[in-house]
Amino acid sequence: MSVARTATIRRVAAASAVVAALSVGTAAQASASGGPEQAWPSLTEFVTEHVRGGSVPACRDVTIRSVGNGKFVSTELNYGRHAYAVLRARSDSAGGWEVFNVCLNGGNSTIRSTANGKFVAPELNYGRDVYAMTRARSDSAGGWESFSISLACGGGCTTIRSSANGKFVAAELNYVRDLTGMLRARSDGAGAWEQFQ
Repeated sequence: MSVARTATIRRVAAASAVVAALSVGTAAQASASGGPEQAWPSLTEFVTEHVRGGSVPACRDVTIRSVGNGKFVSTELNYGRHAYAVLRARSDSAGGWEVFNVCLNGGNSTIRSTANGKFVAPELNYGRDVYAMTRARSDSAGGWESFSISLACGGGCTTIRSSANGKFVAAELNYVRDLTGMLRARSDGAGAWEQFQ
């Protein structure tokens, strides 16, 4: 293993320890669905309907699933302080923490967690391995809370690009423990980690 890769693994492990220390609960706790699973449309279904120009509203509650690991994106409401409401692709099923209200408006599209009512923003002031981690933490939508959401994969998936830094949102599938699947606006290109359904 190269020295650079070893250093990266150590930084990721250290960042994971920080998140664990800030956490007031564990990611292993079940989502706050409070009942049987409801069938929400996927992000890709909503974007496809919107592009086709049907009578689809500009805003809709949807689920977001990572193509990279097949997991639903969750808002981590049990995490504390600087990791509160971080978005992670980690859930096998969709409940209350996995539902987002998406409003499509070109490069000014917004994503709001229905679990806490907050808009999603990348943390552009965070450094290193948590730079641009996405969190549902804003009361209103501004530049940091704006995204461009587009069809990809021949229409079978979507990409989410931060309008604030121009980077694609990726699920960090090589991160460990409480950071596994953390969403970050950090990629210049769109591969499987940057694709969502």
